[in-house]
Amino acid sequence: MLRTFHHLNSLRPEQDRHALVLLSRSPQPEWSARGIDVRPVDYTSHTSLVAALSNVHTLCSVIGGSASALQHAQLALLAAAQEAGVQRFAPSEYAGLGYDNIDLYQPKALVWTACLEAREAAGLECTRINCGLFMSLLATGTPKPPTEVGKREGAETGEEEALAGLRPWNFVLNMKAGTADLPGDGTAPVAWTDMRDVAVFVYEALSLPSWPENLNLRGSLQSFRQILAIVEKVQDRRFLVRENPLEDLRAMAKDPEKTFYNQVRAALAEGYGDVSDNLNQRYPDIKPVSCEEFVEKWWGGVELGESKWEEDQSFM
Repeated sequence: MLRTFHHLNSLRPEQDRHALVLLSRSPQPEWSARGIDVRPVDYTSHTSLVAALSNVHTLCSVIGGSASALQHAQLALLAAAQEAGVQRFAPSEYAGLGYDNIDLYQPKALVWTACLEAREAAGLECTRINCGLFMSLLATGTPKPPTEVGKREGAETGEEEALAGLRPWNFVLNMKAGTADLPGDGTAPVAWTDMRDVAVFVYEALSLPSWPENLNLRGSLQSFRQILAIVEKVQDRRFLVRENPLEDLRAMAKDPEKTFYNQVRAALAEGYGDVSDNLNQRYPDIKPVSCEEFVEKWWGGVELGESKWEEDQSFM
C-alpha cells in the first residue's frame, strides 16, 4: 500500500500531497531516502506508540501474520491513537464481511469491538476497509517477467509484482497445475480486488472529510465458477474441478493444518465474499483492474502442461 501511496503522491502538486508516516519496528532507510517520515516503534511501549502518532490524522493498520499480532499490536495502536489525538483508525481488515466461524479472524473481531468502544468513548472515527479476495492470488505461479510497474517497485519477477507483498498461495485455484478445489459448488459471488487498486481507493478516500463504518470496494464481483471459465479460456485448457459441500468443508476444517483454508472456503460458499462497491461509486473515475484483465496479463500466452492434482499449501 505504501508503494502505491508514495507513487500517487509523486503525481500531485507538492501542496496537494499527503504527509505519509510509516510506523516500523526497524529502520527503513529506503523509505527515509524517498522522503517518507519513518518513525520507529515498540508495540509493547505505550509511550513509544503515542510519541510516534504525534500529529497523525488517519492511521491505517496493515498488520498481518499471527493472530497475536492482529490482536495485541492493534489494540496497542488503538489505545495510543486515542491518547495521541488521531482522528480516525482503520484496523487491518481487507477481506470479506464478518468474522463468524473463522478462528484466525477472532482477534479482528475483538479489535473491532474495541474500536466501537473507542468511538463511543473518545469520538475516534473507526472504519473497516472491505475488499473481498485479493486478485493477486490468481497470479501465483506465473512465469512472466515484471512490467514497468514491477521494475519501478523493485520486483525481481512478474509473480512478485503481481502478488504485491502477498506470499504465493494456491487458494482454491492452482493456476499452474490446472485444478479448482471449489467452495461449495463455486457459484457464490465473490469480490476480487487487485492489491494496488485497494491502495488507490484508500489513498483517494484520505481526502474525505469523514469515513463511514465500512468502506467497501471491489474490482470484480464474480464467482469461482466464473473465474474458472476466464482462466480456462486464457490458458486454453480444461481444469480438473472438485466441488466441496459445506458439511465436508466444516469436517475438513477440524484438521488443524487446514482449519483456516476450509473455514474461509465455507464462509465464501455462504456469501462472505459478496462485498459491495460503495467506494467505487464515490470514485467512478477510478477504473479498477478486472479479473479478465488480470488473468490475461499474467497467464496470456503461457504454455502449460496437462492439468493434474497436486498437494496444495493450505495456508500461507
